[in-house]
Amino acid sequence: MSQRRQRVRRLALEEHGETADTTTEAPKPVKRTRARKTKKLAYASRAQRRHQNKTTDLLPKRRIPIAITVVLLAVSIGALNLLASLQISWSELLGSSNALSLSGAGTLSGWFSSFLLILSGLASLQIYALRQHRNDDYRGTYRVWLWMAAIFVLASVNSVVNFGQFFTALTGSLMEVSATSPHRMFWWVLAAKLLALTGLVVRGIFEVRASKGALVMVVLVWLAYAGSIVIQVPPAKEAIVSNYETVHGNCLLVGTALSLMFVLVYARYVYLSANGLLKVKKVTKANVGKVAKSKPAKSKPAKSKPAVQKKAGVKKAAEPTKKATPVRLAKDTVAEQSEAESQSVPAKQAAVEPPKSKPSSPLAAKMRSMKKNESTEEEAEIISLMDKQNLSKADKRRLKKLEKRVEQRRAA
Repeated sequence: MSQRRQRVRRLALEEHGETADTTTEAPKPVKRTRARKTKKLAYASRAQRRHQNKTTDLLPKRRIPIAITVVLLAVSIGALNLLASLQISWSELLGSSNALSLSGAGTLSGWFSSFLLILSGLASLQIYALRQHRNDDYRGTYRVWLWMAAIFVLASVNSVVNFGQFFTALTGSLMEVSATSPHRMFWWVLAAKLLALTGLVVRGIFEVRASKGALVMVVLVWLAYAGSIVIQVPPAKEAIVSNYETVHGNCLLVGTALSLMFVLVYARYVYLSANGLLKVKKVTKANVGKVAKSKPAKSKPAKSKPAVQKKAGVKKAAEPTKKATPVRLAKDTVAEQSEAESQSVPAKQAAVEPPKSKPSSPLAAKMRSMKKNESTEEEAEIISLMDKQNLSKADKRRLKKLEKRVEQRRAA
């Protein structure tokens, strides 16, 4: 391009208020940014925390898993009894080992009881984690489940170590009665066990009284463990000398299994209650009657009826009260009532009929006298609003605005 043409082009652009560069610049190349390399993980995304199961997922929430758990516990107790019955025939192989017996430390039944009690303690901790968020627990009774978890752990250790002998020896040394009267010491220990068991059961009943299943399980637990304690009484022990170990061991096994079921059933109830999944009872006629008896109905104030004008020579008939069942009236009373109603209809209509809306200003009175064809749109709208009998608040505000506009227009 020659210099003359460039000068002419520059002048033309300056006239229009634009500036142009004499040299044409080539577009800069776009820098290519490299995508950051994603760090390779050793595990897939399914191993992350949000994809893993929660502790509440381990709780049985339906009746079928609970029934399966009951069946498995019953089968396990039956298998332990079967192995205990075969211990005599396998004495040549086992020797003097009591690993298959139902009672005592270092046995298979003791390990099974310890395992169930540990599970009960873990379930108690899960109940504590849910119950501490209850809104109406002002006294903090949910803390009892921490103590329950500790008790279950100690019972688990006791099923393997047998703290009973240690507790008996320690109590005897403190009270100094074990050497002089061992029989008396035995009764003291037996009474302490029964009192401790009863206290725990009563507290458990008060805590789980809302769940019927857990309530039944608590009572069965008390019966099983109380049976294992009562069997140790000398008269009862002598009556079942041959089967003492079997009966005592089965009482402990059944009590341990029922303790686990009690905690699982109540944990299920707490979870369903926390998530609003409990079924609400349907209201029946019997329930409605009970509620009506317990809560008396509030008496409503009688509404005042409008007075009806009486005419001369006409007697006012008493109107019958409305009831659920129809009331038969005499023919004369019905005839008098129909005549009185026919005569009082116009009076009632006059009393009930609402008064027509009055014009809010002198301008509105003028607008009524005008014809709709001679008025403007605003005036026609004012007339249409005036024709209404009952004006709403919005219509009244609209009417006042239109009247002000028309007055301002006429004043101008």
